[in-house]
Amino acid sequence: MLFQNGIPVEMIIQIVIISVASLIGILLLKVGLVIVKAEKKTGMKQVLIYYLIYLGTIMFIMMQLMFIEMRGFSIVPILGLAALATFIVTNMINIFHDTGIKKAIFITVLLIIPITVAMSIIAPLMGEI
Repeated sequence: MLFQNGIPVEMIIQIVIISVASLIGILLLKVGLVIVKAEKKTGMKQVLIYYLIYLGTIMFIMMQLMFIEMRGFSIVPILGLAALATFIVTNMINIFHDTGIKKAIFITVLLIIPITVAMSIIAPLMGEI
């Protein structure tokens, strides 16, 4: 589907939604770091890089669900993997930006919706490539 002559309209819509969700996520990360008065790595370039690291970490952990489903298992530990991904990203925010764990939890809560939207569109596309 991806390598056809024309790009389908659905693909363009998905790419726009992923872009908007990622842009909102980057802005929310920057706003969250300003609100909690993070001590280091708060420049826009660094925020962009770290947002991509957080998105990649969550995608890496949650892609395990896709592999479990491809093997034919019907019981998927989605809540356990989601909690693990949230725990890891919260600790990464705490370590990278030196915010403290309570403030890192606040920033993680801000990032949950945009990352979930982007991930829910990217994951099915990974199976089509």
